[in-house]
Amino acid sequence: MTALAVAPAYTEPQLDIDFTTDTPDLPGPTPAMIAEHGWEVFARCAAPDVDPDVMFPEPDDFEGQVKSIQVCGKCPLSIRAHCAAERAEEPYGTVAGQTEIEREEVRAKAKRKKNAARQSRRRAEARAAA
Repeated sequence: MTALAVAPAYTEPQLDIDFTTDTPDLPGPTPAMIAEHGWEVFARCAAPDVDPDVMFPEPDDFEGQVKSIQVCGKCPLSIRAHCAAERAEEPYGTVAGQTEIEREEVRAKAKRKKNAARQSRRRAEARAAA
């Protein structure tokens, strides 16, 4: 009897971010500073030591995507970036730790959910009217 070879289990790639030590201890911009200058100027991706091209990796460039996600992981304003990207339906680049493809998947899922709720509501209204 021969032993069957077992394929190793898939594991998600680990990002090189320790949110307890890699994030700055500084409090970040105050609301007054953000109101005066806009949150974008205080975002980690706008820092002088970050090449703007890092935030726009090619869809098939896994290493580039990891680097851009790491930049977002160190940003105290990633929640604001996420909200702005959702509002504007930003199609390009890594924003708030999400790649272009991930944001598109989230939008598509939300649209499917909204359409399913609309269809369910219409069916319920039709049953009530009958």
